[in-house]
Amino acid sequence: MFPWGLSCLSVLGAAGTALLCAGLLLSLAQHLWTLRWMLSRDRASTLPLPKGSMGWPFFGETLHWLVQGSRFHSSRRERYGTVFKTHLLGRPVIRVSGAENVRTILLGEHRLVRSQWPQSAHILLGSHTLLGAVGEPHRRRRKVLARVFSRAALERYVPRLQGALRHEVRSWCAAGGPVSVYDASKALTFRMAARILLGLRLDEAQCATLARTFEQLVENLFSLPLDVPFSGLRKVRPPRLQTFLRGSAARAGLPDPDGTPSAHPARPSPLLGTAAGPGGGRRCGGGVAVGSGPGLCAGSLV
Repeated sequence: MFPWGLSCLSVLGAAGTALLCAGLLLSLAQHLWTLRWMLSRDRASTLPLPKGSMGWPFFGETLHWLVQGSRFHSSRRERYGTVFKTHLLGRPVIRVSGAENVRTILLGEHRLVRSQWPQSAHILLGSHTLLGAVGEPHRRRRKVLARVFSRAALERYVPRLQGALRHEVRSWCAAGGPVSVYDASKALTFRMAARILLGLRLDEAQCATLARTFEQLVENLFSLPLDVPFSGLRKVRPPRLQTFLRGSAARAGLPDPDGTPSAHPARPSPLLGTAAGPGGGRRCGGGVAVGSGPGLCAGSLV
């Protein structure tokens, strides 16, 4: 009896010591995490940082945000006010609300502030995207997209869009059973975007595979920037999409990433320029150029 009691006490003591050490380590880590952000503030500014919490090391308050949803922001506003600091998706964030505050931010674009997306979005979409550009590169890329989606360009797309819609509706009518309109419309939208904007001719299997890859990319675009097994970042495989686009561009007569043109005849498309004529394909940032002018690359689309 007595030795058994001592063994129980020793086990309880060891468990208590382990819990105490774990608690102390977590507390120390959180204090060091908070100190890190206090020391990394802009020394040139005398203004204080807004109230708020940076949460736990690395994760910040991302888990609270995922669990609480919209209640996260309302509870922080009640506690800290309309301007507060936090840490979400691997990045420090200043959350601003209220009409006057938002107006100041929007009117101060590229002067007081600049747009910045989560790190996971930059990793998955690459460095040649419109959202990652600032200043002159951003204006140049917007100009390219403005031509692609101008009224004249959209009018040229209408006949092909009508043909694709008629073909799809006929297939729905010929189906023996009920048709899931939402899923069918989503697949139709993706197929038309790939055909009209990128000039890709996909069979049903290719379209389904590429659509699943794209949907997986969208679902994990705002995930923790952790490239570990079973993470959202690891689930998405941008090289699959990039390889498919580059192969399609090569078949359309565009140069591959090392600048070697394809022997296949060129086929024009609004975003994938052709090798012959103005707005043709060109090397851009290590990828195949897309668009009827300079600025966008294949990496911009994935």
